[in-house]
Amino acid sequence: MVWRIVKMNGLLDAIASATSVVAVPYNDAIQKGVELLIEQSVSWAQATTLLLGVLATLWIAKGDDPRLAFRTRLVPEIAMCCAGMLMLFASLYCYHEYLAGIVTALEAGGSTSPEVIKIPNVFHEKYEALRGEQLTLLLFGFVASGLAVFSVRNLSGGDDVQK
Repeated sequence: MVWRIVKMNGLLDAIASATSVVAVPYNDAIQKGVELLIEQSVSWAQATTLLLGVLATLWIAKGDDPRLAFRTRLVPEIAMCCAGMLMLFASLYCYHEYLAGIVTALEAGGSTSPEVIKIPNVFHEKYEALRGEQLTLLLFGFVASGLAVFSVRNLSGGDDVQK
């Protein structure tokens, strides 16, 4: 019985250490660092939104390029384009979760005392993993979508697509 309690206590400590972040002293450098990371994430989200808009516009407007007309011989290109768009939407989801995590940490966490003000360490890998995933999905989504459009246009004989 004692062994179970010790083991359970160890597991709870491991979970708590994995889900909590250490506080860092708040100063102007930390504030600028947080603002820089958020601006970078916003820029990536804007690029993702722009790329999704361009892909949607190409899909709808250009009858001879990526509209694809759902022909059976273009199924690989359709799947690649859809996978690219899915990765781009997943990148936007990571952006949303990153900002929500930062806002929650800054609202709920931290401590104040007469000597120093501390905020949660938003530079921790727990938060940075979402930013990294956002950029990775943006890049892979861009490449997959670009290859699909290129493939339909050049490799599949773009002139034959309408036939």
